Amino acid sequence: MEQNLANCLPENYRFFLSESRTKEVPRKLTLAKDAAKGTGSTRLYLLEHKDLAVFGLEVEIYNEPDLVTIFISKADTTGYYYMQEPKPPTLSIRRIAQVILAEIIKEFPDRKVRLCIFTRPEKQYLFGLSSKCPHKHILSGLQLLKWWISVAENVVQNVCEHSSLHKYALSPGMDDADMKRLLDHVPGWQIGTVFCPKEEQDTVKAVDVIPQFSDDPKTRFVNAIETDHRKDEVTVKMFLEEIQGRQEFRLAQTVGIIGVVGVTKPTAKTAKWDHELIDTHSYDRLHEQLLNGDYSNITSAKNATADIVKSMTYRTDIIGSLKQLVSEKAKEPAKRVNTLSAGLVRKKPKTTS
Repeated sequence: MEQNLANCLPENYRFFLSESRTKEVPRKLTLAKDAAKGTGSTRLYLLEHKDLAVFGLEVEIYNEPDLVTIFISKADTTGYYYMQEPKPPTLSIRRIAQVILAEIIKEFPDRKVRLCIFTRPEKQYLFGLSSKCPHKHILSGLQLLKWWISVAENVVQNVCEHSSLHKYALSPGMDDADMKRLLDHVPGWQIGTVFCPKEEQDTVKAVDVIPQFSDDPKTRFVNAIETDHRKDEVTVKMFLEEIQGRQEFRLAQTVGIIGVVGVTKPTAKTAKWDHELIDTHSYDRLHEQLLNGDYSNITSAKNATADIVKSMTYRTDIIGSLKQLVSEKAKEPAKRVNTLSAGLVRKKPKTTS
């Protein structure tokens, strides 16, 4: 991973990558009675530069006999990279995320792998108070959905057999015409969900196929369905209609459900992890420490970065090797017009109790 990351980091700039992984624990991914028994684990990646956190990524991995599911739990930036003097070269967070995810998927050669992402705009996901940094780039819901579709597309194109790929995206409440227009720039993507084929959504029960991810609104709705004793009546189609009425989907923001499934290339293998694995309780403490850190200014962000790095399992330095070629025209980019968001039609959400 280090070499591939170096290839997308600015030449001669020094970064550090820290990582912690939990031990695999027995997990059933859905509430279905006959759900396959597998294992679940969580990973946290932290990229830093000049003692300041730059990017963080939290990933959950569920390994079942016939399927590996990778869920992007959280990803976040701080913006402090661009507060250096003189101004540093552009840093592509998109490429960094792609490299890390590709390396994870390559750990499972010749396997059916499913990549799942839920997008929702927030001021911060991992780095507490980082929205106060004036250089942090906070995306709108629509921008975030398009950004993650692009990341997922590039990842699977590199690590999966192309003929095996099925790619889906859905934004509950968004008009189908607008959703189709959003997907037109990425070949092979369909409106829908990776959890159930469209032709079966009228009959398949939602609780049997919607995964039990951590801190995910779909999971919370599935659990509510079970608590209300409706698990035998709510199909996937009903689930996707009713979820529009949930609070997390009614905030006038574009949210997205992204899923890609495919078979990885047989040669996609990465180096073995030879470092400590922590238990889930230790990880929960690490996670809380990260969320409660103060990234509101450079001084407190440096302290918070130092504290979290000390608590992580593995840390290595990476010297960037990407040469920056900037033309005179590129120095003054033209303003972009977002034609997709103009006239965006949202369906009226159905209310649920």
